[in-house]
Amino acid sequence: MAGFILRRLGVLILTLFIASVVIFALLEIIPGDPALTMLGINATPETIAALRDELGLNAHALPRYLAWISGMLHGDFGLSYTYRTPVAELLAERMMVTLPLAIYALMFTVLIALPFGFLAGAREGRWHDRIILFFSQIGIALPNFWFALMLIMIFAIQLGWVSAGGFSGWHHGWINGIAELTLPALALAIPQATILLRVMRSALIETARQDYIRTARAKGLSRDQALWRHGWINALIPVVTIMGMQFSFLIAGAIIIENVFSLPGLGRLMVQAIGQRDIILVETIILMMVLIVVTVTFITDLVYAIIDPRLRRPTS
Repeated sequence: MAGFILRRLGVLILTLFIASVVIFALLEIIPGDPALTMLGINATPETIAALRDELGLNAHALPRYLAWISGMLHGDFGLSYTYRTPVAELLAERMMVTLPLAIYALMFTVLIALPFGFLAGAREGRWHDRIILFFSQIGIALPNFWFALMLIMIFAIQLGWVSAGGFSGWHHGWINGIAELTLPALALAIPQATILLRVMRSALIETARQDYIRTARAKGLSRDQALWRHGWINALIPVVTIMGMQFSFLIAGAIIIENVFSLPGLGRLMVQAIGQRDIILVETIILMMVLIVVTVTFITDLVYAIIDPRLRRPTS
């Protein structure tokens, strides 16, 4: 197990290094001058040059990349060009919205997908299965921002139960914060839940055809009893893998949902930073999202290895 963890850590570090190089290089070649964006088109060349020098934009790319990486390794993410605030402070503040939103959405995804996926797999071909598959196909076909708009129209505009958007902050109480994140979390969760539901159904159907399930049924257990007692744990192996991937999709999907609901999270901050050509902020946000994704993937691999010990052995 120790060797397995070390190999996965090596992959994680290598992935972060490659991602940092790609992110920095892409932002370098994107047209636009942060100094010109900040000062406006009427700024004089001397003023623009002075601001570029103040921001460190006149230095060569390699020293700026090394300074960026070195600073992050020491906890210094730099200073935002636009907000004139340390990037670390901005990220910490906005992460308190994006991470709870993604975790909350993942909880909804699991609570929707696993029971209905188990029911559809255990009732393969029956009316329960057909109805669940029908609605799951709709969930897969429609994008999350459409669900977001429908939820706003129904629960905010028509029923008036909740506000249409915004986030007042956790200092007003965690119950109020959770209530304000419920609609965005549902909008994020529904499309992912329909995918996970189908994975759970397929995995359970495949498990139901294994010899040990037939043996359990030959001993007198019903199909449902055999699947519940012996089959569901093995059916979880592909489900856990997909769940790890879906958390990454939830983080990425938050960029759209946060703008629909006007949530002050990482996604909305990144959209604003892109519009303002705040390069240091954009590249740091993207790298932090990559870090979250690879960390979740690392944890998923560990859980996968715990469920199936055969994965701990190195491949030849």
